Order: sequence, then structure tokens, then C-alpha cells
Amino acid sequence: MNVVSSGQPTYWPTDKRKIPDVIDFCVSKGIAKNIISCQSCWDLSSDHSPIIVELHTIPQERARKCVLYNNRTNWSLFRELTDKAFQESISLKSEDEITEVVLYFNKSVQDAAWSSTPPPQSRNLDTHVPKHIFDKIIKKRRIRKRWQTTRDPVAKKQLNHANRQLKHILEKDRNDGFHNYLAGPDTTASTDYSLWKATGRLKRPVNVSPPIRKPVGTWARTDQ
Repeated sequence: MNVVSSGQPTYWPTDKRKIPDVIDFCVSKGIAKNIISCQSCWDLSSDHSPIIVELHTIPQERARKCVLYNNRTNWSLFRELTDKAFQESISLKSEDEITEVVLYFNKSVQDAAWSSTPPPQSRNLDTHVPKHIFDKIIKKRRIRKRWQTTRDPVAKKQLNHANRQLKHILEKDRNDGFHNYLAGPDTTASTDYSLWKATGRLKRPVNVSPPIRKPVGTWARTDQ
């Protein structure tokens, strides 16, 4: 079973001594994660914000998580850029100057990290169907069309046989691909620790967005 959540708090207590918490989530089983989307509903003004879970017919493309570095980051270039950005002496005598320096520091580190980190390589998600399987699919469709047109019992028998045969071929091809995939991952640096990356995607937790308290003491529910 998988837990579906928006990653945001759904309970907003009126007591300032308490912090927001998550009390709304969904549990799914047998449903692919890439066709499920979850978001918070801000239409209500109570201390509880429900969630909206949607099931889609096609896989949903999820936004990549913004990171400062990855395993391809050029740390020598990062060190060079940060040294160049922090060469000047900066005054820290007033509160405004300290605030400006903090913002400048954060921006300089981010710019240096992003300039030193190449974008992640996109994976090719196109599924290639072998020719012998594609031929079986075409043959099954022709038999199905003939049976739907004539309702011939012989055609129905041939269609059932074609369905069983195609199912067996697809299962064999899926198992072969799975075994080939398991033979490739490794725990060494030569393969970039692909085994740990493969197992890490099985039960990936939901990214949690911590609540932010406004200067007036209330909680910020949305970006606005």
C-alpha cells in the first residue's frame, strides 16, 4: 500500500502554542503513483483544509526537485566562483547591511552551485515493443475484428488462443527485462551506486513542506 499526501499540513490549530499537522491523507493499493495527483483545498476557512486526490488516465509528469548539487557537480569551479564572490570586504554595522549581506551570500552560493552543476540527464521513457510481440498484437487485433463482425465461434476460439499466447509472451518479455535490470545495478562507485538508487525509488517518501508563521502570529497556508 502507498500513502498519498500533498506534503502540506491539513490541520491549522488556533492555539499558537501548537503547530500545524497532517490529518488528511489517502491510502492506495494497486494504483500506479504516476497517475495519482494530490493537492490541498484552500476554499474552506476553518482550521481544517481537505485534500483533493485525482486519478488520471495518463501518467503525470512531475516537476523535478530543485537541488543545488548532484553527483556531477564541479566542486573546483564552485570553490573558484565562491572565492571570487566573497573577495570584497563588506560592512556589517547596521541591521539593513546584515540583511543585505545574508541575501548576497545566499544568492552567491546558489549561483555558484547552479553554474557548477550540469542539468540532470533526462531518461528515455519510450517503451520499445519487439517485432515478434508487435506482430502478435496485430494478428490478435485482426482476429478480434473478424469475430466482432461475424460472431463466428471459430473466430472466438482463435481469439481466446491469441489472447493467451500474447499474455504469455508479454509476461516472458517483462520477466526477462526485469532479470536483465537486476543483473546491472551494483553497489560500487563504477556504476554510480545504481543498486541503491533503484531500491530508493520503491518507497520514496512524500516531500513535506513545513509551515511558516507570519509576523502577526498566524500560519501561512498558501504562497500568497
